[in-house]
Amino acid sequence: FVAVFDGHGGTRCADFLQHGLLPQLKHHLLHRSFHDAPHESMSTAMQSACRDADKAFLGSHLADDSGSCAVFALIGKDKWVVLSRHGRAVDLCVAHSPQHPDERARILAANGHIVQDRFIFGYLGVSRSFGDRFVKVERPVVITTPDVVSGGSRHLHPGDEFLLLACDGLFEVFTPQEAVDFVAHHRSVNQMTPQAICDLLVHTAIENGSQDNTLLVLGAVAALMLADVGERFTFKLMVDRMESYRYFLAQITTFLYIPPMFCIVGYKATQTDFIDEEVNEFPKYKFFIMAVLDLCHAMLLFIPGGNTPPALTVIFMQATIPFSMLFGYLFHDYQYSRMQVVGCILMSSGLLLGILPLVLLSCSLASDVFEEAEMGWNSLCFLLAAVPGALSMLYKEQALAPQPMDVYYLNAWVAVYQFIGGLLLAPVIFDIPTLHLDQRISGLECLVNGVSEVRTDKCHLGVVVLVTFLACKVGLFYGIGFVLNHTSVGVLYTAFTLAFPIGFFALDAYQSSGQPDDNVSCVKEPHTDAITLSAAEKEAVSLLDESSDSGLRYMA
Repeated sequence: FVAVFDGHGGTRCADFLQHGLLPQLKHHLLHRSFHDAPHESMSTAMQSACRDADKAFLGSHLADDSGSCAVFALIGKDKWVVLSRHGRAVDLCVAHSPQHPDERARILAANGHIVQDRFIFGYLGVSRSFGDRFVKVERPVVITTPDVVSGGSRHLHPGDEFLLLACDGLFEVFTPQEAVDFVAHHRSVNQMTPQAICDLLVHTAIENGSQDNTLLVLGAVAALMLADVGERFTFKLMVDRMESYRYFLAQITTFLYIPPMFCIVGYKATQTDFIDEEVNEFPKYKFFIMAVLDLCHAMLLFIPGGNTPPALTVIFMQATIPFSMLFGYLFHDYQYSRMQVVGCILMSSGLLLGILPLVLLSCSLASDVFEEAEMGWNSLCFLLAAVPGALSMLYKEQALAPQPMDVYYLNAWVAVYQFIGGLLLAPVIFDIPTLHLDQRISGLECLVNGVSEVRTDKCHLGVVVLVTFLACKVGLFYGIGFVLNHTSVGVLYTAFTLAFPIGFFALDAYQSSGQPDDNVSCVKEPHTDAITLSAAEKEAVSLLDESSDSGLRYMA
């Protein structure tokens, strides 16, 4: 009996299997006959052994959430070989992941949900494993049933020399054929023992992986953190400097996605048949629902964003996480681990500590103090942007789960509907004065020519800030994919966790600097007060400006 146990979320499950799986296997082998249907009997024995070993671990480790994958082989006296799970060297395994069509169908039938087409509940990248309590106790989203491949006279060839079992970490460096060639060379030429070959193979994989990938991955993680911080900073800088054009900024950022997305879709369509008939038949009204939710999310970020304290924008952007967990539990009966629940409670507590003082201050202020009240209510709206954001994420997961779709094709159509929805929203933004939004329609002139209808807006360098913001968003999009492909979800979460305090302190310094715009000015501007004017004060300044005709609409 030979086995490899590849643990995740801790070592206890893998340690338990090291001593707990073989006794279960022996027990079930001794109670079965192999004369009439040897393969079926062996498969049943292996499956029963895995099931009982998993139950034993879950029953004896009630407070542990770790799990483990496994690949193991049983070699009998008659050269019978039984292989389960990841026998990569001879391609005997089936990859048990949410990307496999059969595994996906089983997960969805068990009321599980798949994030980014590869992670169960946004966490687990395998669909069969030992342990992993939180995806088994309530419902069998992840199962322990192994795939069994048996040898014997029907399957074995006289030229078969050895069987190589390894976890997926080895094959991130070696291809199966390269690993087999490595073993064969040192076995025949250098006459090394199997244990020595295994030690050398692992050592070589670690060395090659370190030389080839470590610096690249570290650079990608650093770039991802920089893009995350840059997106937060440039967003706040943009909505502060062009306060009268926040609606325009929300629309232009959506519109600029449409041409490149459709160009990518068109190019991929000429190279591969990636848009099949089922994707074309995907109901377009679902794109519209996604777009409406994304539009509400964007408007609640852009328009109130300028009146929200800079440091709090970093905190409030995290609100999507607890809201998505709450809606997932209420609407889809999603289950979460103990650590996820604790993290959600801590995050929600931080959000309440951030918003309650502002709201209470707004409610207790005298009627003539407008700026602080405006800041409080705008901050609340900015926080509530997480509600449509979370609903959008959950709706996309549910709508796309039965029909996976190319991300560029999806984003292209959602951007089109979102932009159209934003145009339909324009009368509400511009023509209802009781909302005190004070948005102007000449955003393109502000962005391109640096000319604003309102003196307090700073339109110069607007294109630079907007392009930097979009570049950071694109960097985030590709950075997340690269980090997930080359590392793990844990590394991605760690990168965002480290970026959070960096972004917070950067925006806190921006808030404390008094005249933050001077930090990005290439040409000295005329003197302006180092305060953020409220909407009412800003309108008053505009009306008193002799060079502006924006007050003419009040003359009637």
